[in-house]
Amino acid sequence: MKYKVRFIKDSERSDVSFVFEETELETEDEAEARVAYEAAKSSAPEGALRIDLVRGKGYNWEKVAEDTL
Repeated sequence: MKYKVRFIKDSERSDVSFVFEETELETEDEAEARVAYEAAKSSAPEGALRIDLVRGKGYNWEKVAEDTL
């Protein structure tokens, strides 16, 4: 499985959120992915409200962790 760190922000419509930046990690190890996720929290792009860590491939991704920024 691959891992991605995604930054999420809300749109102008209050009922819609979307991913506006994501980084595919170079590891398939969950422990290493979590370290990269924790490090990414401190470098969140402007406007990011949440961050999550997902794993999967293709169009099939599942959320592993999520935090509010």
